[in-house]
Amino acid sequence: MTTTGGEPGASSQINYLLLAKITSFSYDRTERSRAIDTSIFSSLPLPLTIGVIGDFHGSSKREARKLFLAEARPDAILQVGDLQDYEDWPVPTLFVHGNHESYQTIAAMDAGDYTPRNLVHLLDAQLVELGGLQIAGLGGIWLDYPSPRALDQGAYEELADLACDIVISHDTPIHFRDGQVEKTCEPLRTLCQVMEPRFWFSGHHHYYDTEQLGRTQIVSLGKFPHEWGILEIATDGSLAFSRFVPENRVNYERQLIHWREMAKEQKDKINRQL
Repeated sequence: MTTTGGEPGASSQINYLLLAKITSFSYDRTERSRAIDTSIFSSLPLPLTIGVIGDFHGSSKREARKLFLAEARPDAILQVGDLQDYEDWPVPTLFVHGNHESYQTIAAMDAGDYTPRNLVHLLDAQLVELGGLQIAGLGGIWLDYPSPRALDQGAYEELADLACDIVISHDTPIHFRDGQVEKTCEPLRTLCQVMEPRFWFSGHHHYYDTEQLGRTQIVSLGKFPHEWGILEIATDGSLAFSRFVPENRVNYERQLIHWREMAKEQKDKINRQL
């Protein structure tokens, strides 16, 4: 099932002047690697329905998650960062860290000191098997100054030499328009062309879009449930990705409006208490 990445030495194609801008993540990656158990993913039998969800931004989104789970009925979830909800999840969920997280909580998870049910932090450049697929991750965003939010330089270089089917990152290699300005993260775009995974899922910018870059389908996930996706893995290993569309759109949108009103009331209540 695993696709072929770059040829040996392909990482030399990367612009290392750009690589030099990446700053290391704030805690030791070797120490973290000893603690992560991903067997809840490798043990899932085919066929599989995988929910692919965008920036979550905290427990206030749990009602929206309920709507998504009831409609999509996923066997597992891939999440692209800015999770901010580290309690038990209802189905096996694999996430990368974003630029808005509790890094202390994630560090405790990586060390095995905190183990919420069904929630696993995908370490940078770690491979996880899911439905016969190899999945790799890269958390954080592209920054040119030291920060726990920044991409890890060592992981970036390691990924260039990995062969995998899917990459999950917080920052995105997709081209997008911000007002009148076209933007992209060129180092990730270069990395995507070197690795050539079948899918690259990302978030950070809170919009849904797709782009075909060589053999890779890049998907940028939005912030709300109707901007998430479904990856189907058939018994024969074939893949099919689609944007999530609820079966009963009218009822779903009605419930989503109700959830947004509840979330706003909760936020206003917290602000009044400050």
